[in-house]
Amino acid sequence: MIPKVTSVKPLEGYRIAVEFSDNASGVINIGKTLQFKGVFARLQDIEFFNLVRVGRSYKTVTWPGQLDLDPVMLYHRATGKSIEWILEEEDPVKPKGRVRKVSATRRAREVV
Repeated sequence: MIPKVTSVKPLEGYRIAVEFSDNASGVINIGKTLQFKGVFARLQDIEFFNLVRVGRSYKTVTWPGQLDLDPVMLYHRATGKSIEWILEEEDPVKPKGRVRKVSATRRAREVV
C-alpha cells in the first residue's frame, strides 16, 4: 500500500507534521532529510517552506512549482516502518485474492 497524505502542517525548525490515510502520523525534519540541495534549495526560504500543502493529484507533501516528496519515504520517516513493509502492505480498500467471475446464468440460478 502506498499511503496517501491527508494532512500536512509546517512546524518550526523546518519540520512538518504529516497525517496519512491509514491514520498514521509523525513529524519529519525536512532540513535533515533533504539538506536543502538541488531543487530543494528553495525550501531554505522559510516563507516558501511554510507554503507546504497536500497535492491534489498525488496526495503527497507539495510546494508550489511542482516540488513534492515521495509518499513512501515520508511514511518511512514519520512511522519508522521499513520501505519494504510499506510497499508490501495490502491496501485495505482493495479485495484480497482473485475475484471470481460468475456467469449471468449461474447468478440467476443462485438467486432462485
